Amino acid sequence: MNNYWSFFFIIFINGDVIVFHATKDKDYIKRLIGIPGDKVEYKEDNLYINDKYINEPYLDTNKNSKSTKYLTKNFNVSDLKHAKSHQTIPKGKYLVLGDNRYISNDSRRALGLVPKDKVIGKVSFRFLPLKDIQINFYPTSFNSIND
Repeated sequence: MNNYWSFFFIIFINGDVIVFHATKDKDYIKRLIGIPGDKVEYKEDNLYINDKYINEPYLDTNKNSKSTKYLTKNFNVSDLKHAKSHQTIPKGKYLVLGDNRYISNDSRRALGLVPKDKVIGKVSFRFLPLKDIQINFYPTSFNSIND
């Protein structure tokens, strides 16, 4: 009798929404903004990856209702926990940000850069709340750096 082994490799790219183990007891869902080797920075509410501006249309609603000057405060990779003062994202780490930037515990805060081995998978379908059912969370504005 033959035994067949299947190996599934999921390639994660900038802009994907991913699931990962944030703590021993909690999994988080966040948008993958930066992968190893990327130079990522926010300047005046604008995202730049490898010096290219990236439009984030999924933030439009939050930007229109923000109560501070910027929805996302200025930062670069070297400001983040686990970056070890690197200007680019170190090997084996990911930079993740929540789409609800005001309250999101993400790479800008205590979570820091997420180790690759903590990533479980990619989100491709949202069904709750029912009024917001959506397939594919990937914004095409990331194509300029993923091609």
